[in-house]
Amino acid sequence: MSSPIPEHHRDVTGGWLRPAVFGAMDGLVSNFALMAGVAGGTAAATDGGRGAVVLAGLAGLAAGAFSMAAGEYTSVASQAELAEQEFENERIELSRNPEMEAKELASIWVARGVDQELAEQMAAQLGRNPEAALEVHAREEIGLAPGELPNPWVAAASSFASFVVGALIPVLPYVFGATTLVWSLVLSL
Repeated sequence: MSSPIPEHHRDVTGGWLRPAVFGAMDGLVSNFALMAGVAGGTAAATDGGRGAVVLAGLAGLAAGAFSMAAGEYTSVASQAELAEQEFENERIELSRNPEMEAKELASIWVARGVDQELAEQMAAQLGRNPEAALEVHAREEIGLAPGELPNPWVAAASSFASFVVGALIPVLPYVFGATTLVWSLVLSL
């Protein structure tokens, strides 16, 4: 028996990259905007409002990071629940009407260029293994397969961590003594 061909593609369905990029950009932009507002409002203070700006920046960092994580968790969990329901619907259809499902799968393959007879043979053979049939039907009809759904905890953690990193960038100059927004703007850009 031959071993499967090793995969050489990165996992693009893991659910971490999109929330990480979104979290970092949201943290950077929203926290810089918050700090700019506080800096403008406290510019007349003797220290240029440095303490207030740092406090606002850290408060914005915490509030935004938790908000992003909760939102990301909820959205990914909702998407996964909907997909799981679709998988269950497909599982029911496969058990109730396997012949029709085999014809449906064969027609998909024929549309992609597989000969009709071969497509029907492949669909019939695949139908002998209900879990394999579910995986192929789901992938062909829904675009996902069971076990490929993003993890809401991974998405939430990624979003939280990247928001913290993004939101920390405009705060750093003030933490190290800056009293003007210019350094935060430069670092944020």
